[in-house]
Amino acid sequence: MVWRLGAKNPLLRRMVAAKLLDGDVSKVELADMTPDDGLWPEPGLSGSWGLGRPLRTDHMPTRIEWRDHAKLPDVERVSGALVICDRLKEIVEQFEPGMHQFLPIEYVDKNGNLIGQRWFFVPCVRLDSLDRQHTTMVLTKKHSWRAADELVSAGRSDEIPPGFDVAVKPKMVFSLNKIGSYHVWCDKFLYSNLYISDALAAMLNDKNFVGIVFSQEEQI
Repeated sequence: MVWRLGAKNPLLRRMVAAKLLDGDVSKVELADMTPDDGLWPEPGLSGSWGLGRPLRTDHMPTRIEWRDHAKLPDVERVSGALVICDRLKEIVEQFEPGMHQFLPIEYVDKNGNLIGQRWFFVPCVRLDSLDRQHTTMVLTKKHSWRAADELVSAGRSDEIPPGFDVAVKPKMVFSLNKIGSYHVWCDKFLYSNLYISDALAAMLNDKNFVGIVFSQEEQI
């Protein structure tokens, strides 16, 4: 099975519960900007993370002030990127050692005292992982999968192939043959996504990580 991995926010005041103390997320970019037939990164950390390539580290944040009395979650989002704890990092590296990028970030209290160490988890496998025959979406000229009705609403009907049923329910179907033996990857035609194998999802789900979210995807 294929699973999407994400984070939920247990804190209602999350937008004011933390503050980045260094770095500049607006200037973060891919370490490898070589174009391929996939999506081109948008500016900043949120637009570069989740494209299946490592990030340059010169503008990455390394310290964040935690302003809440709640315990640090094991998994959360920071500026669009996934941040994980040591235990989760160790499990990923058991499955795919040395394959992905983990950038450290320290959590401190208002006095600068260290309260936790976390990692930006940057997946570094970039695949075309959807099954073209069974996926009921359109691969656009901008190299992204979109629902046909969204393209019609956006005035981009010219990108819809002749004979495509615009009324069909949009559905992504992953190809296990394309994914092969990978356990963590991003699809080159989907923004800010992180997908994992059934084996890795089962391992992570068994560990009861706080803040983690799984959603099962259809595959063939």
